[in-house]
Amino acid sequence: MQESWHRYLRLGIVHFMAFPSVLRGEGPFVDTLRQIAQDEFFTAVETGWVHSDAERAAAAALLRESHVSVGFGAQSALLVTKSNLNALDESERKKAVALVQQCIDQAAQLGARRVAVLNGPYPGPSDEARATRLLVESLLDLCAYGRGRGIGITLETFDRTIEKKALAGPTRLCVGVSEAVRRDFPDWTSATSPCWRKGSGSASPSGGSTWSMRTSATASCAIGPTRRTGTSTPGSASREARTIRRRSWSFSGSCSTSAFSEARSARSSASRSNPRRARPRKA
Repeated sequence: MQESWHRYLRLGIVHFMAFPSVLRGEGPFVDTLRQIAQDEFFTAVETGWVHSDAERAAAAALLRESHVSVGFGAQSALLVTKSNLNALDESERKKAVALVQQCIDQAAQLGARRVAVLNGPYPGPSDEARATRLLVESLLDLCAYGRGRGIGITLETFDRTIEKKALAGPTRLCVGVSEAVRRDFPDWTSATSPCWRKGSGSASPSGGSTWSMRTSATASCAIGPTRRTGTSTPGSASREARTIRRRSWSFSGSCSTSAFSEARSARSSASRSNPRRARPRKA
């Protein structure tokens, strides 16, 4: 590559994956976030939930000063609490929706413009259609809640058979879910790993553009840290994230099943080229 990628994208890292000590919403949230903010390798960060109001306020101030693009991953909250947005038990599903709504409020405080969520386990063939309807219903609720706060929603998809064994894994099902949600919420996206690119035409966490896997032909750049060992130091996050895996997807056609149609019916009845950005001063 003959020129800097900063002309085309904002490279980021998932805070709670780089620093697992904050995965549960506790721990040195601001201190570890500062290490990323001070690392000039990154211009974007995806944060997670944090229980302390004081830590959240300090993190918001740090992110504003750093001028990084901010995303919010509700996956940490959903995984830690074992919450399921497509739970067959209605009370469990509503609890999961309420949890993500709290994450949306936190995301707004932190300056994020998009919240990523994950779906629950695959319940088996006999309950697949019902679980899909419930997932769509949860996503519609979250999109409506986020719209009033300037927050878009992204569904991160996972495998069906290997590790996560999630409901929304197969491409055809994910396309159908996306089509069902995007009729009411065009800014909805479905992604394998969110990152931000200039010029793609949809709102990013920082008000620029978002780059994520969509139901039309697109490409996604999956970026993540390698496994962390030992004590984290400033700059170590960038070294670990230099292993970048590029993947591309394209979709053609669509999926139209009774699950999506019923969910819809039930619902209706109810920018820079490459300037050196300001960095917080190191203590």
